[in-house]
Amino acid sequence: MYHWEPHIPCSNRPVRVTETSCCGEYLRPAPLPPQKPITVPLATDRHGAYIRAAVLGELRRVTDSPPHGHNNALYLASVALGQLVAGGELDAAAVTSWLTEAATQVGQPWREAQRTIASGLRAGARRPRTVAA
Repeated sequence: MYHWEPHIPCSNRPVRVTETSCCGEYLRPAPLPPQKPITVPLATDRHGAYIRAAVLGELRRVTDSPPHGHNNALYLASVALGQLVAGGELDAAAVTSWLTEAATQVGQPWREAQRTIASGLRAGARRPRTVAA
């Protein structure tokens, strides 16, 4: 438990993350590094264009998610892409790699991301989806 010690300078006083500092500013975590683009090599025909748009859309869902919504966005993206994996349209290892990269770019821990992706791919596999030619 902390209590106020007026004789201790503000910079030396321990501050809980939820309280304000002496200067009235909230303590915040360091900002995340700038996001790198995720490369998705896919075919360029009409079929490939649809798959590419689906993958990029789901990756964008993860990278554009709000701070407390990363895990939920990652799960939803994993389910959607898991359906395409189960339908034979995408490779599971590639999808896992792309989603992991997107998740770590937004600050989600690697281990947590791997568990969420695996869970989403399993859920998506229950409803396989293919793309019409």
